[in-house]
Amino acid sequence: MGKDFVFNPLDEKMEAWHHFAQQQNEHKKTLAPCVTISRQFGCQAYDVSIGLEKKLEGPKTLPQTWLILNNDLLQKLTDNSGLTGVDFTNEMNPVFAPLYFYKLFLSIFSGKQYSKPYEIYLYLKQAIRYFASSGYCIILGRGGVLLTQDLPNCLHVRLVAPLEDRVQTIMNKYDMNETEAHRYVVKHQNERDQFIYRFNQTSLDNPNLFHLTINTSKHHIEEIVQIIEDHIRLKFP
Repeated sequence: MGKDFVFNPLDEKMEAWHHFAQQQNEHKKTLAPCVTISRQFGCQAYDVSIGLEKKLEGPKTLPQTWLILNNDLLQKLTDNSGLTGVDFTNEMNPVFAPLYFYKLFLSIFSGKQYSKPYEIYLYLKQAIRYFASSGYCIILGRGGVLLTQDLPNCLHVRLVAPLEDRVQTIMNKYDMNETEAHRYVVKHQNERDQFIYRFNQTSLDNPNLFHLTINTSKHHIEEIVQIIEDHIRLKFP
């Protein structure tokens, strides 16, 4: 039997977001916006999400608390739920069979039980939809765009860039040479593509999934944040 997602504030930021979202859901006449950000590996999506969060919480924009649903927060949620064997710092965990069966093999000798990948994914799906439907949330990766296609309050953004630009980004970020960075980008992109296909039998290459597709090699982070904010205002006046 899978775990059901139950919201439990894990820090002050989450508690403040939940309190505000509940207040708005009781009184709002318009939809509470949510943004999903999908990206090719190396498109600096984390920096974009941080910049967008700060922009949306600024005194001259939308004065509410926003929350970023990223790997750190998902790790806290799954740890708190009792699910085991989850490590969101590792692209191969918990979603790929080779690693899971390796853990299963170890569990035979250690006696430690690991949660099944589909059990973990079901929990993630419930969590992502909960945050998305509540609004004032930025969902980073994890196939959020696919899990929320039916929610009218979501703005779906796709970040893309030529491979050479993404390789250069990784070279600068991790002080790698070109060969190392190229291998790193290809490896992580393949793992993310496998994650999406394994649980959704599709890919994120379909432009019809998104309201916005932005080439990050053509814009600075600040410009990308501004483009997304402008579209939020247009879609959710």
